[in-house]
Amino acid sequence: MFDLKEHNNVITDENYRRLYQASIIILTVGTITAVYFLLVLKRPLYLAYVIIPLSLVNIGLWHVSMLGDWARKALIYINIVVPLVVGGLWNVLLRGTPLALPSYMFMITFVAGVFLLRPQTTLAFFAASQALFLWSLHQYPFHDEWLQSSYILHAVVFTVLAWVLSGMLFRANNKLIQEKRLFEGLYVTDRLTGLYNRHKLDEELSREIVRADRYNTPLSLFLVDVDRFKAVNDEYGHLAGDSVLRQIAEVMHSSLRKTDILGRWGGEEFMVICPNTDVGGAQLVAERVRESVCKTQFTSGKTVSLSIGLDHYIVGESIETVLQRVDGLLYQAKQSGGNRVVKVTSQSADSTTGRLI
Repeated sequence: MFDLKEHNNVITDENYRRLYQASIIILTVGTITAVYFLLVLKRPLYLAYVIIPLSLVNIGLWHVSMLGDWARKALIYINIVVPLVVGGLWNVLLRGTPLALPSYMFMITFVAGVFLLRPQTTLAFFAASQALFLWSLHQYPFHDEWLQSSYILHAVVFTVLAWVLSGMLFRANNKLIQEKRLFEGLYVTDRLTGLYNRHKLDEELSREIVRADRYNTPLSLFLVDVDRFKAVNDEYGHLAGDSVLRQIAEVMHSSLRKTDILGRWGGEEFMVICPNTDVGGAQLVAERVRESVCKTQFTSGKTVSLSIGLDHYIVGESIETVLQRVDGLLYQAKQSGGNRVVKVTSQSADSTTGRLI
């Protein structure tokens, strides 16, 4: 079933690209600045040696991010630390010149506007950055106390404003992403049962067929129909019928494997896709589903049974072809009295009896 909690991630691919573009540009400017002060102004050599490797490491880590989510998460935090450290080194390198405060403000704005992290996280980094900046100011002997106080005041105010901006951007971005996830979930989810709808099942089946063709792996699927479901609606009403369908969906979901894909095909019909599973393995799954539903006491106090048609995908055939075969096998199961699984190699299958509606 669809679960929004599984998709809670506020760092989008677009923001991720922006992060690196801005980060690489700003560190490149920092490197050029370091070289200028090193060669032209004859500033301390070791500071340039620190800034340049940090720039190269930052660019190189871009390739590491392709390894997976764990690398991306680690890289996000690494790229927060690197600009802040480099920003502090700039201030030391500039030795309190008029460029010190603008460079710090630019770094803070960069972090606040690009890194869409939680406000608590950004506050911790901003506090560290503020301490580093204030320390760098003390490395330069100010002859005007008013100028030094002005530097400190502007730095504190700008840090607070940047933190507020970061929080606003985080909440706005998080809200947009949650709404996007919600609409995506509604688009692919059946409203009654919470399972995948037919549109999503078509997508999943197409994807699994491509995978089966590429890796030459088995793929099976089966259609499920609730026997005599019309009698439930006629005797107990449509609300009771909806309740039964929801309960059936829950029982089926709990009876399947984690790799199986379940959805509502339409009306009282469901589909189960079994990747990497041959007909024999899928029959075991289908029988387990049928038996679990037959043993369940529903809201009406009655039991219901299932008719199931099961087949496998043959490499090269169309989706319509395999669906027609499965639908034909489901029809055979219902015509044979229901409460059974019919697969492609047999006209009948073992069935369990129950008190049918």
